[in-house]
Amino acid sequence: MVDTYSAEEEAFYYIDETTFGVTPGTPAFLGHPCSSIMPNINPNNLLVRGCGSINYLANKRGRLLPELKVKFPVPSAAPTNFLQYLKPELGKSLSLNVLYYKGAFLTATDILSLLYTGMRFNKTVITCDIDGIVEAEVSLIGQNVATGTAKVADASYGQYSGVTSGLESYFKIAGSADERAVAWRIEVDNSVRQIHTIKAANAHIAKYVPFGSQKVSGEVTFEFESKTELDELLADTEKASIEFGIGGANYIKAEYIKWDAFGLDGKIEDFISATVPFSARGATTIA
Repeated sequence: MVDTYSAEEEAFYYIDETTFGVTPGTPAFLGHPCSSIMPNINPNNLLVRGCGSINYLANKRGRLLPELKVKFPVPSAAPTNFLQYLKPELGKSLSLNVLYYKGAFLTATDILSLLYTGMRFNKTVITCDIDGIVEAEVSLIGQNVATGTAKVADASYGQYSGVTSGLESYFKIAGSADERAVAWRIEVDNSVRQIHTIKAANAHIAKYVPFGSQKVSGEVTFEFESKTELDELLADTEKASIEFGIGGANYIKAEYIKWDAFGLDGKIEDFISATVPFSARGATTIA
């Protein structure tokens, strides 16, 4: 029996599926270092009670919900390669491989493998701070998960590297650069849901995992140099777009946004900052 696994002995990889719920043959998995990998598999067991007993009559398997949350520095080598799949219009599902292992990855031993299939981006939060990095936290849900004690057969594993600091980001509003922001956050909720049907076998596994309606919101923190955003909020002004740099020329942009609130925070011996949340009603682009 091996010692328990540490965070230095886990890895995350992904590949897009040609057929929903099926990992491609000889898959070329890609990945990048994560600061947090959180698998969660919920069978949604059904506890049944009945008259005549203080105990449950049965504990039956319910709808299987495979979920994976990963948090990672957006890799400067390929900022959008993974995050592009948050776009519902791509219609893509993913196979995700989480590996726990001992030794060097290329010659790893004592492997424990979780292979998720039919996975889709449910919620994505991307953040940036002038004193930090551009970081993403993604929650994916899907169709199924399988366990193993080896890497996927005939698979190759590659990894992107690098990080993007807050100093390498940018912020635009309505297409024009704005140099007052010190932090930003954008959240994309795709409302992914499982659809189950009554069938002869494996009814606990979802038949479909479609994208739902998309909700986009976020927040920008400004050094308090002007009352622009407050005036726009009071005037009920809608801006054409809001855009955030996530590395190099890559960005995430939401269209048709309004400021939802305006708050100031001033502490002794510190500058006053304005925190301005927003919501968007238009399309989201990541490129």
